[in-house]
Amino acid sequence: MRHPPALLWIVLLALVGYGGICPTDPLDDDDDSAADDDTGDDDAGDDDDSWYDLDPSTLPQGPDPCQAPQLVTVLQVFDGDTALMDMASGPHESIRIIGIDTPEMGYKGEPDECYAQEAKAYAEQELTADKVWVTFDHECRDYYDRLLAYVHTRDGGFFEIGALSGGYARTLAISPNTSYEDEFAQTESAAMATDAGLWGECY
Repeated sequence: MRHPPALLWIVLLALVGYGGICPTDPLDDDDDSAADDDTGDDDAGDDDDSWYDLDPSTLPQGPDPCQAPQLVTVLQVFDGDTALMDMASGPHESIRIIGIDTPEMGYKGEPDECYAQEAKAYAEQELTADKVWVTFDHECRDYYDRLLAYVHTRDGGFFEIGALSGGYARTLAISPNTSYEDEFAQTESAAMATDAGLWGECY
């Protein structure tokens, strides 16, 4: 027996209204205690918070930045100061983090420098768990065409400060991107004084 189309629509609408059919909400975070967000995260509740909506001009950046800040996803950490990031403005970019230098990973059979593995592990822990903001200084690219950026995490703030404070990195000031040279140097001095990280293990 064939039912009239109008009757089928009435039945369908009734089922939707009473929960018989649950349409998929692409913004539903499956957390009834929090508003829906657009991250697809159903574990932490509502992620559509100040981290995603903040005014990026409030983040540390150079006085005359070569680009506007971007919220990005870290795809791969190469070492403690370099990572591959999925940029909001275009293709993936290899990012060299401004202001710090970490021990080199060994390539082509060469051994790792002292504390290289620890520096890489720290960067992976801090940068791959969540989206990060990147901001810029006067010059955007280095000799190797890598994008030069400051990095900011939700929990740790200025990534460079955390890396220096923990002794995972040394300072590296290359003009003209030296807007936070003094702040970084002070943090490094404090880490050296307490033999933090590489200062206690490698020197």
